[in-house]
Amino acid sequence: MSPAAKAFSDWNLDSAVADAISSKGWENPTEIQLQSIPVARQGRDVVGQARTGSGKTAAFGIPIIEAANPSGKPQAIILCPTRELAVQVAEELTWLKGDSALSISDRSLFSIFFSISVFKESSNNSIFDEKSLSLNTNVSSPESAKT
Repeated sequence: MSPAAKAFSDWNLDSAVADAISSKGWENPTEIQLQSIPVARQGRDVVGQARTGSGKTAAFGIPIIEAANPSGKPQAIILCPTRELAVQVAEELTWLKGDSALSISDRSLFSIFFSISVFKESSNNSIFDEKSLSLNTNVSSPESAKT
């Protein structure tokens, strides 16, 4: 992907993601997407700040979706400040993944604890059964710990 790319079609995106973006009528990335997607696709950490409605979910979601594989094991943890935002992010990532075999969930904080144990590759010491959860990306909120 060229840093000078000004359209999603210039970025050689995963075909499922590219088709999903095209079906929404998106042609050009927003400023936050232009600045973060190329960096995140290289596997580097990104910290970004932008206004509501600026495309932040796609800015971090596209690189996550492209890096994940349909293994049935959690591969990404997205922590949102409220349950409502967690649902919104999960819904956007669900359409953004297109027809890929990835699973996106907005399950409770219990899933996050499980995801962390798998993410840290300490599942041998975990009390959770790896086969009991079959999602690739979990979106949740600290609020879910109260329920």
